[in-house]
Amino acid sequence: MIRRPPRSTQSRSSAASYVYKRQQKSASKSTLLSELEKWGSPIICGSIFAFLAALTGYLLTPSNHSPWEPVSSFSSAIKRVAPAVVNIATISRSANQTNLGSGVIVDKQGHIITNYHVIKDASQVTVTLADGRKTIATILGGDEESDIAVLKISLIPLPPPPQSQSQENNTLSQQTTRADRPVEIGDIVLAIGNPYGVGQTVTQGIVSAINRSNLGLTTFEKYIQTDAAINPGNSGGALITTDGTLIGINSAFLSHKEGVQGISFAIPTTQIAAIKRDIIRTGTVVRGYLGVRLHQLNEETSDFFNLAHTNGLVIVDIDALGPAKKAGLQQGDIILEINNTPLKHNQDSLFIISGIKPRTSALLSIYRAGKIMTIQATLEIRPKTNAADFH
Repeated sequence: MIRRPPRSTQSRSSAASYVYKRQQKSASKSTLLSELEKWGSPIICGSIFAFLAALTGYLLTPSNHSPWEPVSSFSSAIKRVAPAVVNIATISRSANQTNLGSGVIVDKQGHIITNYHVIKDASQVTVTLADGRKTIATILGGDEESDIAVLKISLIPLPPPPQSQSQENNTLSQQTTRADRPVEIGDIVLAIGNPYGVGQTVTQGIVSAINRSNLGLTTFEKYIQTDAAINPGNSGGALITTDGTLIGINSAFLSHKEGVQGISFAIPTTQIAAIKRDIIRTGTVVRGYLGVRLHQLNEETSDFFNLAHTNGLVIVDIDALGPAKKAGLQQGDIILEINNTPLKHNQDSLFIISGIKPRTSALLSIYRAGKIMTIQATLEIRPKTNAADFH
């Protein structure tokens, strides 16, 4: 049997009062809705317009511009850095010919960073500033293995050096740098130099790759790859971010007969600070040397050595007079760590070993004949010749 709900026990007067209150609420609700319909759309549209106006103002205001936001012009960054980018002309000792390049003034003392290949075998180096002043530069020293050289000029006044990115507490230019954000693929960059001797020129591109190595250009390779145009004469010039931070020294470009390749390379400033310091102090770069030639493990070599992983580097050759031999390392040993730093890539191990001060001890964790052991070796000064393949 279907039952209906019981009827209300309210009196008729109570019911009438209830109906009246409901009518009042309905009338109030209708009035509110009509007011919202009248004023709601203008308020919402006005809020959206105010938000868009504020956002546009934020993006276009120079004071709010960060080095990684899109802008319509890079002129402010170029104006800050361009005066410190110089033209370099050298006279060769052997051929008595003039070579052209670029350089960057990196501190208030007049030190200039350029490529080693720009001033190699030079008997005289003439530096021309962006304002047209010329002077003869002193060659303080160069490092062929990194392709970096340091010059010095004594002109007064000098343009302010650019801010630069560095791994050390003191930056390359001894100024406060931008936020410690690493260079990333896709970042917009600008190259400033003197291509073909036509005069200071700026080109623009993006970071195409980082830590590019195994190019055969130098011993120590961790290049920033970019598609910004770099031509003969650009070597030694500046690679900067859109806020004017110096992140690299332009060094090389890939060239084929087929045409423009859009592949150029710059040495990161994070590698240059220590080189500059050593050259200013001693005229050369002092690096650590273990005396081993290493090969990266792969699955095949790991299986051969009964390893369950590919971490570490196997010693394929040893300098008979080097520190590794003296410490008891053997051909076939696998170096897993140096001073608790894992070794995974051959180029990384070169930087790690060379970064250890000579005449200091290094603790090596190695794998030999199925066992892990620790060996202590005292590093020596890396020789200047016949050491390209040895760490």
